[in-house]
Amino acid sequence: MKGQTSLEEKDCPGGAHYTREIRRGRLPEQRAL
Repeated sequence: MKGQTSLEEKDCPGGAHYTREIRRGRLPEQRAL
């Protein structure tokens, strides 16, 4: 799952995209926090 870290880290500060990925089931809820 380290291949998507680039995109996740970029949207980490945003939060909006992060929650969107979690709802899709792409990222674990623990990573969102």
